[in-house]
Amino acid sequence: MRRSLDGGQTWEADEYTVASQLSQPGIPFEDKPYIVADVTTSRYAGTLYVGWTRWTIADSQMLLSRSTDDGKTWSAPIEIDNHRGLPRDDNGANEGFSGVVGPDGTLYAVWSDGNHIVMTASRDGGRSFTKTRDIINTAPIMFDVQGTERSNGFPVIDMDRKSGRLYVVWSDYRNGGVDVFSSTSTDHGRSWAPSVKVNSDALHNGADHFFQWMAVDQGNGVPNVLFYDRRGDPQDREATIVLARSTDAGISFQNYSWTKVPFDPDGIFLGDYTGIAAQGGRVYGVWTEKPDAKSRDTVVRVGIADFGTPAK
Repeated sequence: MRRSLDGGQTWEADEYTVASQLSQPGIPFEDKPYIVADVTTSRYAGTLYVGWTRWTIADSQMLLSRSTDDGKTWSAPIEIDNHRGLPRDDNGANEGFSGVVGPDGTLYAVWSDGNHIVMTASRDGGRSFTKTRDIINTAPIMFDVQGTERSNGFPVIDMDRKSGRLYVVWSDYRNGGVDVFSSTSTDHGRSWAPSVKVNSDALHNGADHFFQWMAVDQGNGVPNVLFYDRRGDPQDREATIVLARSTDAGISFQNYSWTKVPFDPDGIFLGDYTGIAAQGGRVYGVWTEKPDAKSRDTVVRVGIADFGTPAK
């Protein structure tokens, strides 16, 4: 990792190693790291966590490392899964770590394991974790979307810290086309509400919606979800960016077109993720696009949506 001490304007020259492997035959492959910060006032405030998948020839493992000195040093990685996944990422792997820290300093973590989203939690600053358990049944979260090199619907977890409500979003193809779904928990993850479809177009229309990401606005408690959307193309190739928001605690989602000009990603690599942040009614999104039909390049776009006064 590398740090910026001035809000991203400049970056320190030194990088800090979270995990490393010697270059030799048979070494594990470290994949899809995701960083989480404790921004609460808990006794673990300021702790940083990085979770990721370690691939070996035999299996896939979910690992986590923590830092208590602003990222300068990192603990030895610990394995936080109770069941190792398959050693391939087309389905059945432990993959897609996402985490959030509650107001009491509890770290909640989710990832995909086959046709399940699994969850664990740490209440001691990442030193130990509860036994993992399946919280949500899904259709396969790895899938093929035409025109993309690869695509996925890995889960993302976030929390409204004022109410304590947890949100998880993911995408799968239980309805034929790929749809985005959300579920909520009001009891610290012990039970989860039935899934709600986030994209507002009709069921079974063959349109794919994928690479979702979510951020809960801590100013108003609203979950905001960004995803690629193909409802406007009967051939299911051209996509726009849609922002979905829920002002009723995840019961329903209103969809907004963040972009108007569709693009076909054929011939480029979109990547594996989108990104989103929100605060005080203002939402920031980041995604990749193909700039024109003949291009072989990928461009990164940033969007800003302002919903003004926080929802009551």
